[in-house]
Amino acid sequence: MQTNLYDTYPQTGWGQVLYLFAQEDVEIINLAKNGTSTKSFLDLGYFQYIEEHIKKDDLLIIGFGHNDQKEYDPSRYVSPYGGFIDNLSYFINIAKSHEAKVILTTPIIRRKFQNGKIINTHGEYIEAVKKCAKENDVPFVDLNLKTKEFYESIGEEKSKAYFMNFEEGLYEHYPHGEHDDSHQRYEGAILIAKFFVEDIHFQNLEVKNFFLPLNKIISSKKDTYEN
Repeated sequence: MQTNLYDTYPQTGWGQVLYLFAQEDVEIINLAKNGTSTKSFLDLGYFQYIEEHIKKDDLLIIGFGHNDQKEYDPSRYVSPYGGFIDNLSYFINIAKSHEAKVILTTPIIRRKFQNGKIINTHGEYIEAVKKCAKENDVPFVDLNLKTKEFYESIGEEKSKAYFMNFEEGLYEHYPHGEHDDSHQRYEGAILIAKFFVEDIHFQNLEVKNFFLPLNKIISSKKDTYEN
C-alpha cells in the first residue's frame, strides 16, 4: 500500500493511487510502510500519527498480513489468532474512540502459481482478518479473493505485467530486471484500488460516497485488461 518514490519506480502501492478513485473533496493520507507488520507498525511509532490526528467521520483503511507471518523475524512476527488480531483490534478501537470509520482488507495474493492456480502463501492470516472484522463489527474487503480470481483468470504469464517481475532493460532503476512477485507495478496498484472501491459500492457501505460512483469506474473484469 505504501507510496513509493521515484527511486523504486515502477513499484506502486495501491494506497498510492487510491486518490484517483476519490471524490475531489476527499483527502487521502497514506501512512502505509513497506515491510511492516501490525507489531512493527506499532513498535516503530508509525501508528502514533493516526492516534493523534484521526477524527470523527474519517475512514481508516487497515491492511496487514504479509509480514506478520514471518516467524524468522521476532520484530515483526505475531500469531494469526493472537497478536495479529489483538493489534488489528487495537487499531480499530482507537479509530472508533474518535468516531472514525474502519475497513479491514485481506492481504493481496503473492504471484505463486501451481497447476494454474494461486497458492495460499498467507496461511491463517486471511481468515484471521475476517474473524477480526466480525468480532469488531467492521466491514472488510477481501482483496485476497479478488486478486486470486483475477490473476488466475489471466494466467501465470500475463499476470507478470502487474507485478515487479520483468526482464532487464525496461526500467533505469532495475537494469538487471526484477523478479518480485509480491509488489505491484502501476497497473497492479490501479487494479487493486479499483477492486477496493468497487467492493465498497457492492457492499453499499456508507463510505462509498468518498469515492467515484460505479458508473465512472471502468469494470475490472478480465476482458478489460486483455488486448
